[in-house]
Amino acid sequence: MKSSSKSSLCLVFNAKFASGSGSDPETLAAKRLRRFYLQAIARELLPDARVNQCLRSVVPGTGCVNIHYSKKFERAHYGNLVQCASVWVDPVCSSKITERRRVELEDGLNRSPWPGVMITLTLQHSRDDKLAALRRDLMAGKRELKNGGWWTRFSKRIGIVGSITSTETTYGLENGHHPHSHILELVDGHPDTEQIQAEVSKRFREIMTSRGRYVSPEIGVHVRATDHGAADYISKWGAAFEISKAGAKRGKDGHYNPFELLQLYAEGETWAGEVFREYAAAMKGVNQIRWSKGLRELLGMGAEVSDRELVEAPLEDDILLASLTVKQWGVILKREKRGELLEVASTGDAKLLRSYLMALGVFLDS
Repeated sequence: MKSSSKSSLCLVFNAKFASGSGSDPETLAAKRLRRFYLQAIARELLPDARVNQCLRSVVPGTGCVNIHYSKKFERAHYGNLVQCASVWVDPVCSSKITERRRVELEDGLNRSPWPGVMITLTLQHSRDDKLAALRRDLMAGKRELKNGGWWTRFSKRIGIVGSITSTETTYGLENGHHPHSHILELVDGHPDTEQIQAEVSKRFREIMTSRGRYVSPEIGVHVRATDHGAADYISKWGAAFEISKAGAKRGKDGHYNPFELLQLYAEGETWAGEVFREYAAAMKGVNQIRWSKGLRELLGMGAEVSDRELVEAPLEDDILLASLTVKQWGVILKREKRGELLEVASTGDAKLLRSYLMALGVFLDS
């Protein structure tokens, strides 16, 4: 299948998510451009989804598209454009959301006086299983595991203070969709991971068996101790969002994350497009990360914010580099230069930006 698309709340995050510190700037630029490219592929596959308007449609009533630049983070971004805030299907929005979640999680873990234990739950699956059914049964099993008397007694005995939970899904050529749930438990004491593994595995397997599902005693439940460096891992829950690793990871053992499926589809693998559509439908409305009640307060953190609030939060020390009329913005859209324009603007050089726009036939007022 050929693709025609191939050719508020101010949250200040004092982190290095915008500059990509420690990495090759040219490589970072290529990664960012690829996200815009894959966003176009997602638009083709999901014509009725909000991703079709993301960073394309001008917010009604604004009348212009602003290009902002943060000197601190050495990054530019757009203002007055609709953003879909989809952490699941949009590579551009998800990159921003997951990085800001990482900063938030890292802050929470650094505040925590309690060590963490990561529990990963999954179930047996095959290519015949639909992702929506797998997710439904996995989430139901997790809820039953963590509700009721058994978990209350278990939690009290090992000293669980609170948890951070999320869901991830990948796709394997051999066994199809692979959803799994991660639960980071903060524990007051010295957790025995082998004991936790044995007890949780036994209980979870009993629950899933009663639901007609099989859980492997070897890999169905995995428990490991974590440290405060776990935020990097946790922030990537949900869809293996780090596009920058797609080249290295794609095809490993025949497993793909959702955005790698977009790349495969763009390369002519039509099956990957159908798999992505099924994934998008199954994940619609699902929260990426959940904090247990009262945990943020215990850690001295502020109120939880939505993905939309995260994606719309301006960078620190924003300055306005340029404003484009709706007609001028139409030129950028027609020439598929949204990503490239941002890379030029990310130099912070207003004169270079003006020259670049002139080369495209867009002339700014003096």
